[in-house]
Amino acid sequence: MKSVKEKEKQSAVKVSQPPYDEEYDYIKIPPDGGYGWVVLIACFLINMIIDGFLYAFGAISDDLKSHHKCQEWAVSLVISIACSCYLLSAPLASALCNKWGCRPIGMIGGLIAAVSVAASVFAPNIQLMWLLFGFIGGIGMGLVYLPSIVMVGYYFDEKRAIATGIVTAGTGIGSITFGPLSRFLFDRFGWQYGLLILAAILLNCVICCIFMQPLKAVRKQRILRPIELSDVANVANPTVTSHLLSEKQETDVNTKSSSTHHSHNNLDLCLSPMGKRSRANSTASIRPRRSIKADDAIRP
Repeated sequence: MKSVKEKEKQSAVKVSQPPYDEEYDYIKIPPDGGYGWVVLIACFLINMIIDGFLYAFGAISDDLKSHHKCQEWAVSLVISIACSCYLLSAPLASALCNKWGCRPIGMIGGLIAAVSVAASVFAPNIQLMWLLFGFIGGIGMGLVYLPSIVMVGYYFDEKRAIATGIVTAGTGIGSITFGPLSRFLFDRFGWQYGLLILAAILLNCVICCIFMQPLKAVRKQRILRPIELSDVANVANPTVTSHLLSEKQETDVNTKSSSTHHSHNNLDLCLSPMGKRSRANSTASIRPRRSIKADDAIRP
């Protein structure tokens, strides 16, 4: 009979214990250095290339106006659409990064941007350049720009502010360097070949995104509260748990009764016969006294 009860107790405890994986939490801890500096350099280069390329568009505006024989506002609309889509695509890029990760979305965005800019060289009119360079190229640049900002926050915690500042400083470096570079390329090779070279430079954003490796989760043990019989009642067999709960209640009642009986015995031993008589004789002192009124009080 005892062996059956012991087996039932063991089965109830086994059911109540959580699985092995539930005893641990998997969290991602920013290293604040190490490989994070490699990620920071890659994000810095992405900001330098994309923003520098967009800000250097003014060097090609005269060539586009003479080639497509259009007005200046039509050429300005190309870069305006590109910058608008570049920033307006941030919600789309964030949703895609949450679902598939920053590295694949950044690589796809860099590839889209480079291919669309290269294809715009062969556009027969300015309207098609609005579509290729402006809409598609701007969205591709937005898809690669947002991961470069987000990944810094994953790899840095205490140094996050300075790391983000270094990454955004790439915009200033790109604005300084890409202006003279684009002008040199257009004067040396012509605007079409020069724009193809800039598209090849944009393709380097794909290589930079390869270094955006996601952080590996670290397993840390979770602090669990001790298992009680009330927890077993939620998951175990009803017949086993009822038996265990009844045994617990019986033991609680027995311990309470034994403790009260033990306290009464100690009280009887402590009281001597002299103490009992003195308590019996002092019953008059325990009687309730008449309340003293304010008029009966002795005043000085």
